[in-house]
Amino acid sequence: MTRTAKIVILALVVLALGAGTYYWMGRQNAQTNGTQEGTVLGTDESPASTSTLPTGGSTSDASLDTDLSSIDAQLSAFSSDSAAVDTSLNDQSVEQSSI
Repeated sequence: MTRTAKIVILALVVLALGAGTYYWMGRQNAQTNGTQEGTVLGTDESPASTSTLPTGGSTSDASLDTDLSSIDAQLSAFSSDSAAVDTSLNDQSVEQSSI
């Protein structure tokens, strides 16, 4: 194969990868744009939130207690997940018996 043919094939592969990436990114943006919720300008409505994350909207004692409880729950869940991962990483191999 000549050098010119190799360069042409390489250029076509790079062009195909670029076109595929552009197409894929366009589809990803179209999917997220179609499913986004947001506020309409000029209204005071906001999308409903079902998150357990801290709100940060108020600095009252009750709100801070709620936020701290939520953070504690998330950290506890992370701690148990981390322990499970550590356990699986420290798993010892078992000798196989022959039949």
